[in-house]
Amino acid sequence: MQDMLYVEDLEQAATLLKPQRLEILKQLGEPRSCLELAEIL
Repeated sequence: MQDMLYVEDLEQAATLLKPQRLEILKQLGEPRSCLELAEIL
């Protein structure tokens, strides 16, 4: 079974379509300092 996501507004679509922003959100899901996050990105 595949997950499905309905995009309901422009802001949501913009967030989902920007890979860098998505990568930052993924990295923020784990405990890190700002310096560690900057080094990863």
